[in-house]
Amino acid sequence: MKYLRVKLKRDLLHMFPQFFSVFVMALLSVTIYSGMESVWTGMEHVSNQFYHKTNLCDAWVYGSQLDNDEVEKIKGIGSVTKVTHSMSLVMDVDLHDTNVATDLDVITISDDKNQKPLIMSGEKFDYEASGIWLDQSYAKSHNIQEGDTINISYGNASASVKVNGLVLSPEFIYYTGSATETMPNAAVHGYGYCSEFQIKDILGTISYNQIRISVENDYNPDDLKDEVTRVLGDKFYYMQTRDDFTSTAQMADEISQTMKMALLFTFVFILLALLTMYTTMSRLVKNQITQIGTMKALGLKNSEIRRHYLMYGFIIPLIGGTLGVGLGKVTVAKAVASVKKTTLTLPEWKLENSYGTYFIIALIILICTFATLWAANKSLKAMPAETMRGIGEKQKKRKAPKRNKSNELGYAWTWVTRDTFRNKVRYLIGVIGVAGSMMLMIAGVGMHDSIGYSNDYVFDTQYNYAYKGSISLYNHERYDLINEKVGANNLQWMKQSAVDIMTKGGKVTSVVTIMENGNYIYLEDIHTGTDIKLTDKGIVISNKLAKQLKVDTGDEITFNVSGISKSFTEKIAAITMALTPQSIYISDIGWKNMGETFEPTAVLMDKDTYDSLKNTDYFRELTSINRQKENIDELSNSCNTIIKLLILASFLLSVVILYNLGMVNYEERYREYATMKVMGFTRREIRNIVLVDCALTTIPGWIIGIPAGYAFLRLFIQVVSFDSYDWVMTLYSSHLAIISIFVIACSVIVNLVISHKVQKIIMTEALKSVD
Repeated sequence: MKYLRVKLKRDLLHMFPQFFSVFVMALLSVTIYSGMESVWTGMEHVSNQFYHKTNLCDAWVYGSQLDNDEVEKIKGIGSVTKVTHSMSLVMDVDLHDTNVATDLDVITISDDKNQKPLIMSGEKFDYEASGIWLDQSYAKSHNIQEGDTINISYGNASASVKVNGLVLSPEFIYYTGSATETMPNAAVHGYGYCSEFQIKDILGTISYNQIRISVENDYNPDDLKDEVTRVLGDKFYYMQTRDDFTSTAQMADEISQTMKMALLFTFVFILLALLTMYTTMSRLVKNQITQIGTMKALGLKNSEIRRHYLMYGFIIPLIGGTLGVGLGKVTVAKAVASVKKTTLTLPEWKLENSYGTYFIIALIILICTFATLWAANKSLKAMPAETMRGIGEKQKKRKAPKRNKSNELGYAWTWVTRDTFRNKVRYLIGVIGVAGSMMLMIAGVGMHDSIGYSNDYVFDTQYNYAYKGSISLYNHERYDLINEKVGANNLQWMKQSAVDIMTKGGKVTSVVTIMENGNYIYLEDIHTGTDIKLTDKGIVISNKLAKQLKVDTGDEITFNVSGISKSFTEKIAAITMALTPQSIYISDIGWKNMGETFEPTAVLMDKDTYDSLKNTDYFRELTSINRQKENIDELSNSCNTIIKLLILASFLLSVVILYNLGMVNYEERYREYATMKVMGFTRREIRNIVLVDCALTTIPGWIIGIPAGYAFLRLFIQVVSFDSYDWVMTLYSSHLAIISIFVIACSVIVNLVISHKVQKIIMTEALKSVD
């Protein structure tokens, strides 16, 4: 009817302040979710297209002397469809624009079956041409353009090569160029592609050390590795699939982390938002009970009135949700994507929403329309005469609290407790709202504290060295020379390799760290808190890895180390708190007792030792622990940016929830407050009643919210943390105090506002049943 359309339009305009909480809830919920979803959906689509365009292979095999015979052997494996071999080596670059040593991972290409770098500018790749196709990010860092010439060298061999073009490769989406770096640095480490002709011209020969394999969709990675190991024999070092290849695995982890964080946090966020929406929409309909009676008296059908009030629950969340999609892309999405760009290199960055965002909007609309329909149906059950007098469903008789206890509490507590017994649902919603606010803020702030504490533990407690030196290949003479120069006691040599650990459910890929005993790596025993000294028997395993494997001290595990064909079965001597990497730790003596040779590729040292060695050519690179900490902090920013957005949203949500709950109480007690004024209650007495009601709701909600917040924080950390890093759940007491003060203060302020509104009640209007 035209009358209902006019009424709807008038109500939406004049009553928008009452609809505002619903609008804000829908806006915030959709903004957070759609912003994050557009980032991970865009990353997923762009990366998949990138993989497809460049013919990215399914598995990478590393070994020595992998010639055509080995390629033919692998082609004979059942699930294999395409096989190509190549040579990869890290070459030094002599640039005139910098004093910092830079290098390129140069890879040969003989065909494009399993790798086809994406040409961003310059010439198309020629498999028989001289020159190099250079990493675009590295080129931009040094102002290099196609047509320029760069000087590259490997050992005593060097050459000036022309830059034929600039490229991007999915194999280098995430590339640090160093085992000691966790953040990409395109100004120092880059990559390039050359023809076999060009590499032979520089080195005089070519030695293939990589094989790329494409397989059928239903292949089993473990079976493939077993077959490759069998056919290559001693030439095999190790194999990686897309699941554990550094770039593709990091890409998948970043997408998964963003998605899990958004889904988990937004799920709770929306539940609390919907709770508030429900109470708001119910209150709005109840406030129009007299108008509903009037419409019924005028002959409007119940179905027409229902449709009219359904539009309240449909239009407001639709507007808020629709604006949230756009706002999410320009705020949340851009903030998250800008941080992701510092660690990942893609040809383009797209922000795309999937059906998930629209499902969230539909869910919010459904809840709001259901709330209005439910409230309207309760009003429609009464006769028009009763409804016009402000009477909905007939009230059930309720027993008041016994006088003996109430008298002890004073009138304010007596009135509030009786009102609570009469409105148990409203009271429960208030407690849940306060608890939910505490829970969300504890989880958000606690996640930030946990990441910060974990990083500090690693670099202030677990690692005690000042510098880490890396060498390309182990050389026993150089090892002895370095030890003699500075003293073996001032150094701690180590080696890390990939390892496959056998479990009942399959294989778990991790890292094995073989090292000398020393003072530069502190392994804290998870059970006793004491320092673990590696012995010549048994292994030490990190805590998170032990939980993943479901093993404890005294158990045995079987594992394969990359580059070694045989398996090892060793007893777990201790479990360490070491946060990263999640590793098996073996002493150099223990490794020798297992029948292997200790050939370290890295060494730890203090500042004085570094000063003695920094001007030598013993190391491929020397990295300070401060630089490593800066890297891990930058990597954590990806997560912390999202956390800060969620914390801000949690604070805004808390304000809206507490304000809305306060207004619900005010609207439903409007007549009671007016009656108190008529009976001569002073302003102070009414304010005391309001504050007692505030305390009865806030204190239980605060008490429940603290353990609920810790439980949610623990779940949050388990879901979003990387497999290689064990974040320790932490919430600083000062931050808990700030959260508590904020929630309690916000609740008190809202109720003080309500007590002020009580003084403005016009008693003659408040106590009338019909206008």
